[in-house]
Amino acid sequence: MNVLHVDPARCEGHGKCYRVAPDHFRAVDDHGHAEAVGTRVDPQDRATVAKGDFAIKACPEEALSWQSA
Repeated sequence: MNVLHVDPARCEGHGKCYRVAPDHFRAVDDHGHAEAVGTRVDPQDRATVAKGDFAIKACPEEALSWQSA
């Protein structure tokens, strides 16, 4: 299983992650900074993995990644 991760030191609050994958990210402050919801994702769940990959690619600060859970 994997989880999506937000590096808070890199996140600048663009909000693209929670706009494209709201099931996996949410805003944590009024400046748009995000955090991952923390849901474990089965690598075989192609649709969910694709949404996570899309969010990772959408982040201009490269603050998102997959981590092993």
